Amino acid sequence: MDRLVAELSSGRIKDVSEAVNADFTELGSIEATLSRLDAYAVSLAETGAHVLAAQTVLGAVQDISSGLGPSFLLAGNTANPTQIHTAATDARQNLETVVSMLNTQVSGRSLFAGVATDRQALASSDEILENVRISLAGVSTAEDVVGVVNAWFENGGGFENLIYLGSQTPLGDRSIGPGETAGMPPPATDPAIKDVLKGLVLGALAAEGLPGLDIQGNTRLVQEAGTVLLTAEGGLSNLRASIGATEAQIEGATARSVAERSALSLVRNGILASDPYQAASELEQISSQLETLYAMTSRLSRLSLADYLR
Repeated sequence: MDRLVAELSSGRIKDVSEAVNADFTELGSIEATLSRLDAYAVSLAETGAHVLAAQTVLGAVQDISSGLGPSFLLAGNTANPTQIHTAATDARQNLETVVSMLNTQVSGRSLFAGVATDRQALASSDEILENVRISLAGVSTAEDVVGVVNAWFENGGGFENLIYLGSQTPLGDRSIGPGETAGMPPPATDPAIKDVLKGLVLGALAAEGLPGLDIQGNTRLVQEAGTVLLTAEGGLSNLRASIGATEAQIEGATARSVAERSALSLVRNGILASDPYQAASELEQISSQLETLYAMTSRLSRLSLADYLR
């Protein structure tokens, strides 16, 4: 009776061994696969969150870059001191914004610091400009400034050695399913990202009052900043397209995982589920038998020798 009550309340058979005829091969295989799917589900969720956040950040960075590039070129073509100053100020403010975006963390993990997810990717925008100014010591022409800044952002230059705080080792591919991996977004040392930062630095330097630079020199810096930002568009678009492909891959893997889990759960439930109608019928039969037994016991308990002799 206890078994029937338990099966009715839980919806599952109590004696699993009897249900599978002591052969746990199929059930064990199903349970093992479901456990693996649970692990993949965690990886899919974490990887999906990381990739989505990186895509969001790079989308915002590209919006800034695509908006400032043409405006910088326009300001440079006018050579108007007020417009040059405004452009340089915009570059300075947006450099701070972009650096902050690239230091975004998801669940305490940095997005663009490579495998060093426990620390931010970049030093502050103030430190960037300070280190660039140090590198410009003795430079007095706009062309020389552009050359030094270009070298500073090259591989192994000042940017990677002084400003990038993450690991040179990028995040490896993540396992998201049986025999399937997903690529992760690159660190902040990616050329497309560095080009955006370089363009903003060049624009911001026009407001730094560099020795030897007059309005013509600052105009040249703003023009070069606009050119660099427009050139960065292609790299950013390719980078975001690659991340978008990873997003689609994760969505597909998630859908397949959910479908497989549902199918396996149905099979497992078919093995372990009890028959509620049969259990209820057996329980009713046992209850009837118990009631009869209780009635007989009660009647017998009232019998006495005197009643028997009568």
